[in-house]
Amino acid sequence: MTVKQKIGRMLRRAPFYPHIYFFNHPFKAKEYSELVKGLKFDRQDVILDVGCGAGLQTLLFGRRALRIVGIDPNPLPVGRAISDHLECVPQIPAEFRVATIEEAKFAEGTFSKIFSVCVLEHIPDFMSALRECYRVLQPGGVLSFSCDSLETIDDPDLKDIHAKRFFVRHWFEGKALKQDLESIGFVNVRVYPIYTSDFAKHLFEKGIRGEFCYRYMKSIWLSWRLYWADLFSRRSKGIFLIVRANKPAE
Repeated sequence: MTVKQKIGRMLRRAPFYPHIYFFNHPFKAKEYSELVKGLKFDRQDVILDVGCGAGLQTLLFGRRALRIVGIDPNPLPVGRAISDHLECVPQIPAEFRVATIEEAKFAEGTFSKIFSVCVLEHIPDFMSALRECYRVLQPGGVLSFSCDSLETIDDPDLKDIHAKRFFVRHWFEGKALKQDLESIGFVNVRVYPIYTSDFAKHLFEKGIRGEFCYRYMKSIWLSWRLYWADLFSRRSKGIFLIVRANKPAE
């Protein structure tokens, strides 16, 4: 084990783990804060994280819940999630499965909240995934997710590089996505952009060229700059969309 790996292991065992700044990706902090903003969490919440990856955001959601389940079709990051959970924060009531949401076959109305962090753009049949989210939500339950729009990235070659490297199947536009969700049956649908500033645009373009490789401290500094740049931005389009919707209450 390298010195860097040893330090990382030590930090993950520290009392402040998990924390959003354990992502060495500056775009993740505001994205997470927008996904949970204004939501009332309950100790009886049963939460699903669709496309959990290595599970950091799953564990963050899980700190507020009775139980959380993270699913992802890729066994490698799921293995990392299981390992980090058991080694670092076994007190968080989390479970991880290798599956798509359709393959998981959850019972209808299982979850009070469903989250997904920039996953929908990778799913070929995203409408099928959204319909399954609707089915497994409890009446009155909340769906909160982010997805790629990249509406401020003007260079089609850069967008093509990003799509090929990260297996992106769709770019989303707010009005069309809202209509898709309403056609399924969701209500109170709100869709809005984040990372609308010029600084976000240029940093994301640089990230596409450099594969988003940042040291942790630089990532934290850049995440703060992104937050303040967005605060004063006047653009109506951004890099990601934040989506909030409800299943109608009975």
